[in-house]
This record gives sequence, structure tokens and C-alpha cells, in this order.
Amino acid sequence: MFMEHLALTYKCHSSIGNSLDLNIMIKEVLTSFVEETNALKGFFYLIDENNKIYRYLAYDDNFAFDEKIFQEQIKDLSCVRTFDYCEDKIVLLLPLQKGVFFIIFQKNDTKLEFIISMFQDLIVKLNISIDACLNVQKMKSKNKMLNHLTNELKEQQKQLLESDKYKSNFLANMSHEIRTPMNGIIGMSHLALKTDLTKQQKHYINRINDSANSLLGIINDILDISKIEAGKLVIDKSDFDLFKIIENVVNLIEVKAYDKNIDLIVDYDLKLGKKYYGDSLRISQIFLNLLSNAVKFTHEGEITIVVKEIDNDHIRFVVKDSGIGMSKSQVEKVFDAFTQADSSITKKYGGTGLGLTITKNLVELMHGKIWLESELGVGSTFIFEIELPKKVARPSFSLFSGKKVLLIDDSESWCNIIAHQLQSFDLDVEFVQSAKDGIDLLSRKGDIYDLIIIDWNMPEINGIEAFKIIEEKFNIDSNKNILINKRDFYE
Repeated sequence: MFMEHLALTYKCHSSIGNSLDLNIMIKEVLTSFVEETNALKGFFYLIDENNKIYRYLAYDDNFAFDEKIFQEQIKDLSCVRTFDYCEDKIVLLLPLQKGVFFIIFQKNDTKLEFIISMFQDLIVKLNISIDACLNVQKMKSKNKMLNHLTNELKEQQKQLLESDKYKSNFLANMSHEIRTPMNGIIGMSHLALKTDLTKQQKHYINRINDSANSLLGIINDILDISKIEAGKLVIDKSDFDLFKIIENVVNLIEVKAYDKNIDLIVDYDLKLGKKYYGDSLRISQIFLNLLSNAVKFTHEGEITIVVKEIDNDHIRFVVKDSGIGMSKSQVEKVFDAFTQADSSITKKYGGTGLGLTITKNLVELMHGKIWLESELGVGSTFIFEIELPKKVARPSFSLFSGKKVLLIDDSESWCNIIAHQLQSFDLDVEFVQSAKDGIDLLSRKGDIYDLIIIDWNMPEINGIEAFKIIEEKFNIDSNKNILINKRDFYE
């Protein structure tokens, strides 16, 4: 139910504001509202400049309805509400600043609580989008107001983008809150499996563990798509061995392939063992997602993996399977969010419908491209090319030798990770696990540190508060030697 509500919200939200032509935009919104919520019909009434209300667009003009009932209900536009249309139909009324939506449902056949709540959340974006469309109409008839309206449209476009960010931030925050307890469930189930249990108890706990890992995968997908849409997903750059990535991913997937009697054929240049410079984690994620899909949708036959160096800065990956394949229409929407080939595929194979959307965005963030060649009943071939230069020489860090660093973080794991990296550059690292201990240490030792790294999210005194105290108490120039967020360093 959670994923169905999330997909419904995403699709209805995404249908708004895709055109500055009011007729096109309203038609797309009405179609989305009616079809995605399983409604019967839908109407939009526009409020004109003289404050008169008239029917502007219907989802289906052939639907016979009583205009008097609608006109009577328009007298009260104070809130989103429902009213009975006849014995077996109920109408949801969605009032806006410049119009009204009427969506007709079969009575006793639809749970409207979530739909009403969702429509309330769409009001702001609908008002902005309708205003933008109406402003375009005015602009066409009043050339003298062109400059003013252009600026206004830019501001409204900015507001639309902000409304999308609210959605992405909501998904990211919600996912984070779920992710923490899910990791706890997975960790505790691992510990429970190490205790004395009956065969049946181990079976139950393994099912719990599998379900928790599945849900964690969904949450990770939601986090990734939220970061991508908010423009906050950063591609890391470091030296890595591409051959080892290919080998590791193939090793992860070959057990599942073996269980389904699928042959894995790997073809790659031997020179791929050389070092490259890029984001090894995201390349592994892309490669693993494509291979996992290939195994999931292949019942027998083979999967061929080809990795070739196109030139000194570009690599091509090919994942070809002999699976169920896709039709031309399915191929066209395969990279859309919350989309799989059809609903029966989702029911049979599971998944969020986000994996390939994330994959495409990751490829494009690495200045690459991805495409699909497929034939229904024959198989699919995913091909992606990314910019991946050879290993670059590291700069000399001899100037940093012996410099002193103070690391303040309540996580011992983070302290060890960052300290290890800094020590590899011959830096002298000391760390404490609370802002209070860091301030006390500075009080005792004085201004001996060349760099202070502070985690912003700590109990009692957070990083921002600690920064202000340190800056004021010790007269430190924050532009030179304080780094507030450890992830600014680590990423």
C-alpha cells in the first residue's frame, strides 16, 4: 500500500505544469487524476477574470451529467470535500484560485481518504501552474506586458521547482527515518541467527532478514531518486581497478544465475585491469542493477557481458540476455520512474520501478548515455557508455606533512575512516567524540591545530553551535582552518 500511494502521488504530481498551454496542461492533469485514481469521470471549471465560473474541459464529453448539481456545489469552494451525485456515485470537489476540479468515483468502491489528502497537497502546484498558463494567454494578447510577464513566469517556474524539491525532501526525510530501524532489524536478525535456535525459528528469522533487506533496497532507491531530483547526488572521483569491479559484480550475480541454469558469458579487454579515475561505487551499482534485471527476467539461456574500452576516456558496457524481452512501447518508457513493463510484471517479479531511472541518471551524471535494444520473447540488450579517464597522478602532499588535525565526531567509525585517510597524507590526527571534549582540548592545548573537522549532527552541542563557540572563544579564522561537515571532506 505504501508503494502504491507513493507511485500514485508521484504520477499525479508529475502531470502538473508540463505545458504553458492551459488546455494541454488541464487535459494531462485530468487524464492523470481520473486514470491513476480509478475514477469514472472528471471535469474542470474555470473562473474567468469577471469571476464567472464555466465548464472548461471534461475527461469525457460523452458523459451525461446534471449541470445544476455542479453549479449548486460551486457556491461553496471553501475546502476539498465530497458530495453525493446519485445513489451509486460520489464526487470529489477540489477548489483552486482560478478553477475547480470535479472527480467522480463509484460509491463504496473507492477509499477516498488518501486521495483527498493527496489532492490537498497538490493545490499549491496546481494554482501556480494554472496561473502560469493564464499569464501566457495574456502575454499573447498584450505585447506591452511581455517583459513583466516573462519575469513573473520565471518566478513561477522557480516556485514549481521548489515545490518539486519539497516532494524530494519529504521522500528523503521519510526514507532516512525508515532506514535507521531497518538496519537495526537486519543487524539484530544476524545476531539472532548466531544463537541456539530451532530449524523453524531460523526459517522465520531468515524470512524477516530477507524482507528487511528487500525493504531497505526500496528505501535506498527512494533516497537515490530524491537526491537526483534535488540535484544533491554527487559523483565521487578516486582511483580504482575496473577489472576488480567487473569480477566482484559477476561473482555476486553468478549464484543466482547458476540456480536458474543460466550461462554467464563475460567478454572484456585484458587491459581493463589498469587503473581508472571515477566513482567505483556508482559504476558497481549500475552494472549490478542491469545484471540483476537480466537474471530476474531470464528463465533459461544465457547472459552475455561485454566491457570494451572505446578510447582513453570512455568505456562501453553491454548486458545482453535471452529473457522475456519487451515490446516497442515498453522500451519507450522503461527508464521512467515507477514504471515497469506492465502491472503484471510488477506483481510477478516485484521491484519499485525506480532502478532503471536511477541507472539512467547515474550514467548521465558521469557524462554518459544508456539505451536499450529489445524484442518481445527474444531478449534485451542494455548498453551504456561513460566517461572514465585513466588513473591520474596524485598531487604531492609533502606540504601537509606533520600538520595537525583535530577531528570532532560522535561516531567512532567515521573518526577511524577519516583519520585513516588523513594519516595517509602524513597528517597528525587527533580525535574526540563530543563537541564539549573538543572545546576542552582546545582550551588545554591552545591554537596548535591547522585544521578542525566537526560533524554538524551531534548530541548535546551540534557542529554549528560548536563552531560558533570555537570561533568566538579562540579567535579562529573559520575561512582558513575549520570544516563544519565531515561529509564535505569525505565525499
